[in-house]
Amino acid sequence: MEQTPQDHVEQWILRVTWSTLDEHAVIPVPAAADLPEAADEFRRARAELLQAVDGLRHVLMTGFDLEDTNTSSMVTGPVQRIRARANWYEQARAAVNTLIDDEDRSVHPDNHELRPLARLYIQPGDTVRGILPHTRHCREHGLAGRVVRLHLTDFEADLDPADLPDGYTGPLRLPHADAGVYRDRIKGQLYIL
Repeated sequence: MEQTPQDHVEQWILRVTWSTLDEHAVIPVPAAADLPEAADEFRRARAELLQAVDGLRHVLMTGFDLEDTNTSSMVTGPVQRIRARANWYEQARAAVNTLIDDEDRSVHPDNHELRPLARLYIQPGDTVRGILPHTRHCREHGLAGRVVRLHLTDFEADLDPADLPDGYTGPLRLPHADAGVYRDRIKGQLYIL
């Protein structure tokens, strides 16, 4: 029987906040809207830390540390990588914790009914209509909550200039997180809400 991969970070956030990352993405509070991107960074940090730990485990399990007269280098390199990855992990987790602990983020779901969510799976090259999230970047530039046409690339989305507020000239390109484009961690596909 094939096991479904688990997203431990999303499960943890759901357990702690009682809201999925999709639900956070549509809350008009920057700490909530920024949470999916912070969770992605935390996932990457966890994966890199695990890989570094596996590297040291491999050296010790295979006995490679015993084959060279300079054994310290066989162990020191992987240990330094583990320290660096552990530091990244701690910073990424602290960033997620800060967003989770944000008072506006935690109060909003209690005072507002969440809208029903549906994922529309998309791929680079598609042009779709989407709602820009309330990330800090979108709020600072007067883009949050706007319905816009998005032309997707692998990591960014081009916004149709006709959908931009007055004062913007020419096309605007946003990273997926600020364009309201997310990645399903199990299917590996992009989607909008």
